[in-house]
Formats: sequence, structure tokens, C-alpha cells
Amino acid sequence: MNQFFLRSHLLVLVLGFIGCGDEAQNRERFLLRIIEDGTALKKNAIEESNGVVEDVTVTRDGDQDGVVFECTYAKGYKVDKSQMTDENLRSLAKAKFKSSAQTLKALKMGIYYKMVYKSHAGKILGETKITNEDFE
Repeated sequence: MNQFFLRSHLLVLVLGFIGCGDEAQNRERFLLRIIEDGTALKKNAIEESNGVVEDVTVTRDGDQDGVVFECTYAKGYKVDKSQMTDENLRSLAKAKFKSSAQTLKALKMGIYYKMVYKSHAGKILGETKITNEDFE
């Protein structure tokens, strides 16, 4: 009887790891897809900014489950620093993200988005991080 009990716990443990592996693999694929799609849209984003943005990079946040969107403003563009607060940037990102089913799916999977805004010289002007908790 003890052997049966031990085997059933072992089976539950193994199935739990298999399930977690699938979830982790799905999250990893989704993360890579977000980065790939974001990078592919870079040229359009720059063109649609009408000279405001000179560069956009989309990268993974180290080894974390996050995607960093880094926006560099064009040389000579004057940024209103009062608009670069976490509260304002979070509000703008949430407004944009809530209409994207894919973004909301990514957030529910545990992927977060970090938005970083830089001057032409590379100085960070503002940044914010959006997680699933922002939509609960």
C-alpha cells in the first residue's frame, strides 16, 4: 500500500513537471514571437512617427519573461518631461494594450512589457513596466 501511495505521488509530480514544461515552452515561444514581430514592425513605427522617433528596439529583458520596447527620440525633438512620469506612461501603454488580444494573452501568460523612452543622446527620459496586474 505504501508503494502504491508513493507511485501515485511520483506520477502526479512527473505530470506536474510535464505540464509546467509545456506552459514554459509556450511562454518562451510567445516571447520570441513578440520580439520577432516587434522588430519586423520597426521601420513602420519609425515612419509613422513623422520624425519624432529615430529608433525602436525590441529585446528580451535579460533572462526574464519580459519584452523591452525601447524608443529613441529623434535628434532635436523636444520631449515634455512632465509627460514622462510612470503614471502617464503606464496610462498610455494600458490604453494601447487593452485593444490587443495578443498582448493581453501574453500578459496572462506571465510575460510583461517594459517601455523605455530615450533621448537622442541615449539618456532615459522615462520608463514603465506593464504586467497582467495592470488589467485585473
